[in-house]
Amino acid sequence: MKRKIKSLFLGSILLTSTMIPLTVVAADPTSSNDNPSGNTSGNTSGDNGSNNNSNNTNGNEANNEKKEVAADFDTFAGEQADIIKANISSLIDEKIESLNKDANSVLTDDQATSQDVAQALYYTKIADYLSKNKDQILENPSKFGFTIIYPKILSDDRQYNKGTIVYDGENFDNVDIGDSLSTDYSIIATGKYVEGPNKDYNPETNKRDIKNTLTFTEISEKTKDYFNRLKDQSDDILRNSDDVPVVTGTDANSSLVYSDNGNNGRNLDLKVPAGYDDWNQYIASKVTNRFLKFDLMANQEESKDKQEKKPENPPILPRDEETPPPNIKDDDTENIPNLSPIVSFSYYDQVDLNNTASMNDFIAQFKKNEKEGNTNFFFNNPINTRYLYEIKSLVLKDNKIVANVDIVDKLDKNLFRPYEAEITKLASKEYTKSYEAGINIISRTYANFYQALGIGDEINLKQLRNNALSTTVFNMIYAAVKLDNNKEFQKTFDNFAKTYQNSVNNINNLTYSNSQYAQKLIDFFIRSLSNSTILDLSVPEEKKPKVGLPYFGYLADTYNNLYVRYVKYLELDTTRQWITKNFKTLNALNTDKSKPFLIKDFDLALKTLKNNIDYLRGISNTEKFNIYNQYLTYNAVLNEIQTSFNNLSVLSQEKDVDKENYKDFESAYKGLSLKPYRDSLNKNLIYYIFGGILSALGAMLALISVLLLAIKKKWKIKNTKNKIILTSATAVLAIAVAIVFFVLGGI
Repeated sequence: MKRKIKSLFLGSILLTSTMIPLTVVAADPTSSNDNPSGNTSGNTSGDNGSNNNSNNTNGNEANNEKKEVAADFDTFAGEQADIIKANISSLIDEKIESLNKDANSVLTDDQATSQDVAQALYYTKIADYLSKNKDQILENPSKFGFTIIYPKILSDDRQYNKGTIVYDGENFDNVDIGDSLSTDYSIIATGKYVEGPNKDYNPETNKRDIKNTLTFTEISEKTKDYFNRLKDQSDDILRNSDDVPVVTGTDANSSLVYSDNGNNGRNLDLKVPAGYDDWNQYIASKVTNRFLKFDLMANQEESKDKQEKKPENPPILPRDEETPPPNIKDDDTENIPNLSPIVSFSYYDQVDLNNTASMNDFIAQFKKNEKEGNTNFFFNNPINTRYLYEIKSLVLKDNKIVANVDIVDKLDKNLFRPYEAEITKLASKEYTKSYEAGINIISRTYANFYQALGIGDEINLKQLRNNALSTTVFNMIYAAVKLDNNKEFQKTFDNFAKTYQNSVNNINNLTYSNSQYAQKLIDFFIRSLSNSTILDLSVPEEKKPKVGLPYFGYLADTYNNLYVRYVKYLELDTTRQWITKNFKTLNALNTDKSKPFLIKDFDLALKTLKNNIDYLRGISNTEKFNIYNQYLTYNAVLNEIQTSFNNLSVLSQEKDVDKENYKDFESAYKGLSLKPYRDSLNKNLIYYIFGGILSALGAMLALISVLLLAIKKKWKIKNTKNKIILTSATAVLAIAVAIVFFVLGGI
């Protein structure tokens, strides 16, 4: 259960008795030449296992050999110790607060069951453990089971080893293993590090002597990631539901008792589970192994990230400024609205907001499984999907259910803002279902725009790799959110939800083709966007234009301006020299000589990009009969343009091609778009032209028929009946054929 409150993990002075056996399997990435069988590593995979390790790490080793250990490395350990201590202290304080808060909310609940009370009392035991031992934990975390090893390896050891740790039946591959008594997992896991090296452990079989060339800035970043991971997993380790003593039924291992409170009174208490001397021993036995496992996992994940992380694509303009655009706060949750949780239609009948007993029961059910309990609600947030609304708890205040909600940034889940809001229920179950379906329809429709840009529903603007694009898209999202919150828009949306409330079978599968509700709502939403204008938030107030920019045309113009700047960059002599040089290297490294890398393809892709941008600008400023199809076309062209910029920028970057990055260049070359998007629409264009001609002809003939009929009646001219019938029939036929052409053209 993720919380704002940080947490920490406890161990025991009796570390040896609580530890699960751990095995170290050496992994020498360079030993495949000297030892093809891999027998030093104990790798049962033989040669293949050794080769895989080699592929994963040789690049890092080469870099390490070129670098040296930082000149001020000896100062790192002291500074890192302070950072670790500060993080642990913060974790302890916040965890004590959260444990006591959650315990009190249950202990003051008249509806709480015996097992609920046992859980609350167990939370107080953990809080007491942390509070009473805090100073000792800060001075010697490992003594109390806080086996924080990986951050120490980063700062304490000038050299480290690589290996596979086998612990609790799991393999943790390619982890960093320290070179000292306090950072060697094999020694620590046996609990003998206090006495000295473990005699059963032979460090020579695992020796690799990798130079630690990290700067303190890099160490700080990795340490920050470590404690962020720790915070995310803290409740699972410390407050795991499996650890709560059972006080009822055949599985009971504890009981509720009364103890003397020292003031001539008695308090309800929880008995230490059978088989344990005291609560310290019980708590330590439950969390120590999980903590070491977490440390190994964090170590492994860091190595995995280092190995598997692909090189970031270069910015579209290599000399583009690195600072974020003005007024764009990429991690700001303060401006995100505090939305009220709405009871979902699926749980509509499970709570009566006018009945105290019903509300208490609803809250009790939520407490049993908060993660599942979040599915009881939905939020009206279809546009800004970067932010997730998570309900952390429910409480009864003034006979109302109040939710404690976290607004969480999906890109960095350590960034969040808590708030309180009363939960709401809509007028009826059917209306709720329709309303929820409508939010999903709008969300999926706008998500098509995000996918086209390649920024996902997390709205990662950095993926656009250009500040001007980031600013434009940010402004478009801001305008869409503003539109969605507009009273008139919400009024129309509300009317749609009421009109179609009896026709919604499933809230997640309504599409433009299978639902009139979806069709009406999508058309209304896109047309509302199309009719709206945007004020560029990055432009200073005194320089803002009085008239807003067209919603869809705004992005098309930004791409056009970016194209002009990109072409100017390509016209530089140095840029052309880089491209020529790298294409020559690509051909030298290319094993398939029948498929050479051609600079003319780069030039053709550049022309194609311009054609696509012009086409995007064209469809942005016209409105078809079927605005939904136009929106889909807009996004398809958008995707072509963004992908083209991505691939061209890789091929034009000022970076040497070598064997390591060859695949990146090759992939970019193969991804070049050499044919304009509208070429695939030429047939449709022909349909449009013929449809337009025939519809105009039909309208003209219809007008002639009307005129002939009027003349006949007024002047009583004979012998015109057949002409009128023929003209009318021709007009009807022309219009009918025109409609067919328009349909084929995809209006």
